[in-house]
Amino acid sequence: MRETKTSQPGSQTKDAVMSIEQRGIDLVSSGERHGKPKELFGMWAGTNLNVFYVVNGAVIISLGLSFVQAILVILLGNLAFFAVGLTSLQGPDTGTSTFAVSRASYGPNGGRGLAFFNWITTVGFEASGLALVVLAVLALIDKMGIATNAPIKIVVILVSAGVQGLLPVWGHATIVAVQRKLAWIFGGIFVLIAIMVAPKIHLGALSHGGSWDKLTLAIALVVAGGGFSWANTGSDYSRYLPKSSSKKEI
Repeated sequence: MRETKTSQPGSQTKDAVMSIEQRGIDLVSSGERHGKPKELFGMWAGTNLNVFYVVNGAVIISLGLSFVQAILVILLGNLAFFAVGLTSLQGPDTGTSTFAVSRASYGPNGGRGLAFFNWITTVGFEASGLALVVLAVLALIDKMGIATNAPIKIVVILVSAGVQGLLPVWGHATIVAVQRKLAWIFGGIFVLIAIMVAPKIHLGALSHGGSWDKLTLAIALVVAGGGFSWANTGSDYSRYLPKSSSKKEI
């Protein structure tokens, strides 16, 4: 990523990998825009290929759905990621974040209520994600035959929290670069998990079908834990793209 200058003489805003970004919800001027819409795909893929989906998959099966029903729920539920694309369309036009844009519709005071619930959603997501990561790491340590005592648990929690909190501090360019690489790494891990689990699958042992209320609950789980949970931050990343960026590609 290149360094760019703001319109103020002598000022400089960096959006470079491993450089701490100073911008918050500030406007990204047209002269500072860079990148292509395809970068968003890798960034969002790296963000979402995580332990949440392993857990969600297990929960869907535990609801009593058949294999075919589970596949349909996953496919339909993940269509919600188009919502992220729709809320990313304003970014290149406005140069600012999703919630700054929302003030045009709801006003500054109306936006406060939305921002509050968004804050709860974001904190809840980060907290639950951190909990799952810690539990997964502790389970792996236990499989290695190492006793997971209190000191080890504290270290795992602190390291996990530090890694999770460090990337956002560097800002947009680093987030995009790292997440695009993680998409390949985590994608490979998911394929490896599938290969390792495949011989242990017995489709005949699964339920022959769940009721409509179970199907609805499963779709709601995939939708809420996927596309809809990120729709409130779409423009936060697309605002760095040039104004001329193709909306279809976004």
